[in-house]
Amino acid sequence: MKELLPFIKSYLKNSKEVIEELKNIHIPPNTLLFSANVTAMYTNIDIDTGLTSISELLQTNYTDTPTNFPAQLFLKILEIIMKNNIFQFGPTYWLQLNGGTAMETSTACTYATLTFRSYENTT
Repeated sequence: MKELLPFIKSYLKNSKEVIEELKNIHIPPNTLLFSANVTAMYTNIDIDTGLTSISELLQTNYTDTPTNFPAQLFLKILEIIMKNNIFQFGPTYWLQLNGGTAMETSTACTYATLTFRSYENTT
């Protein structure tokens, strides 16, 4: 999934990359730079919205995606992960029934970033 991140216009790999990018651009005096953070994003991402957003990303970047990338299989597996999130709390196991990203999966951060791309591009 991380290979899809460069398809996001605002994607920056890390803070070192941000610093290097800023060194190479001319910033006029009195320019304001800002960053944004989303509060409780993971728990508020509707699963169907996230899956649709990532599907659209794949469709939009179809020609840049490796020819052997199994897009439909990838989306199906992602749907299974997001809709069947079983997590552990102490000695007990639970099935997450209501909304939000499957927090304990290794896909959570990248999934949230890819989903937020749609919001960035439309808002």
